[in-house]
Amino acid sequence: MNPVVIVGPPGAGKSHLLSAIYFELRKQPDVEIRGTSADRLVDLVGDARAEIARYDVLLIDDLRNAATFAYLAETLTAF
Repeated sequence: MNPVVIVGPPGAGKSHLLSAIYFELRKQPDVEIRGTSADRLVDLVGDARAEIARYDVLLIDDLRNAATFAYLAETLTAF
């Protein structure tokens, strides 16, 4: 896993940047992409690890809680 973390205050354009990255990556037909919020991803990690593992790129938005970030980083590193 090679994470890229974008940090900034509300309204700085982090979600907009993720959307732009998503739409550019969609132009590559051989890249599997998943965009989701941190809360939805926490639910997915527990329910469908195989579902998450199939993606080449995972874009996570709304990661506001340090504990959620730590949990996801630890769990996704296991993949």
